[in-house]
Amino acid sequence: MDVAKILDDHEGRIRRLEEQSTTMMIRLANIEKMQAETKATIYETSRENQELMKQMLNTVMNKLLESQEVAQGNAWNLIFKIWAVIGPAIGAGLSYLFKK
Repeated sequence: MDVAKILDDHEGRIRRLEEQSTTMMIRLANIEKMQAETKATIYETSRENQELMKQMLNTVMNKLLESQEVAQGNAWNLIFKIWAVIGPAIGAGLSYLFKK
């Protein structure tokens, strides 16, 4: 075998390995960049979702409080209406009993 041919062959292989190594490094850098972008996107989406959940929860809580206040107001209105009807009847009945 010719030593020059063997050296040329090794040199060619080393160049291909260096090119492949450079290509792999570029691909790895791109993957790392995409991972960082994905992580940032996930973080941003998570933050937006948390904010949306807070807004939704506040809205639901406000609606429940309003509903509860309306229900309490309706209950008091009902009690007053019942007393408005029953009160005079009780008063008339008591006055009838005490007149005897």
